[in-house]
Amino acid sequence: MKKLLFVATGYITMQLSAEVLADGVIEDSSIIDESKIDIADIATEIVENSNIRSDVEEQYREIITKFYENGIQLDVSLEEYSEIAGGGSEFDYSEYIIEKNENINSDTGIEAYSSGSEKYYYNTGTSCPSRINYTGTRLLSMASAGSILYESGGGWGFTGHIAIVEGRFYDASQKKYYIRLVEAIGDGVVRSVLDSTRYQQRGGHLTLFASGINISSDVKKRAVDFAVSQLGKSYDLKLSRKGYSANQEGWYCSELVWASYYRQGVDIEKKGVSEPGITPRDIYNSEKLVAVNVYK
Repeated sequence: MKKLLFVATGYITMQLSAEVLADGVIEDSSIIDESKIDIADIATEIVENSNIRSDVEEQYREIITKFYENGIQLDVSLEEYSEIAGGGSEFDYSEYIIEKNENINSDTGIEAYSSGSEKYYYNTGTSCPSRINYTGTRLLSMASAGSILYESGGGWGFTGHIAIVEGRFYDASQKKYYIRLVEAIGDGVVRSVLDSTRYQQRGGHLTLFASGINISSDVKKRAVDFAVSQLGKSYDLKLSRKGYSANQEGWYCSELVWASYYRQGVDIEKKGVSEPGITPRDIYNSEKLVAVNVYK
């Protein structure tokens, strides 16, 4: 099993470059080597050049692109890759390989749809809809793995809707970044995407942990990992329940996001709430979270 060893000093803080922040599209393709090389040598070549390309975000883009050009799709977020590279740990790329153009939502095979749907941003699996855009917002620079999205337009406008950000991913075929969510909707627990259109149409509010609430990147990763582990389970709107068992058969949206953090020792429900269950607004109004302005 081939592994890659990244050696770095300290934690690398990653920022997307200016041209990426505009709309997620990478215009400069000069880093792409068009020559064909053996699959086993792809990552080795990139690591050997890492002393030249020390920027983790650029290195991430390049390795995703190299594998894609050689018929392999890696499904790893920018945040997870940055943590591995910045920490000097081994990156076992075989753990992240999926079939090229495969549209995975879960092991149980929920059918995914993307740009052909009226709401192209729901239940997209591991694909990036071509219509995705980040015009007029700073979502790509502000949302990251573990962030929480509240939508006032969810729940027929009464309760709202909530989802957790899985991370920012790079689509090599379209040369652009996109934000992926995990959420419980009518189709079940699925992967979806967040872009400016969805944010505006659904009354989006991006929430981050408030100043003074120290939540490590490891806790956020474990919260995301739990949500991902529930992919494929059913949507179960049982508001009298506030469950957090990994063996639970179904979830409603706020229960899933709450449980993902509760299992890591972080209760994101607003203090003083006495009713059974948990609503999206109970999380949105949590003292631990703060809504941020993403508009330019």
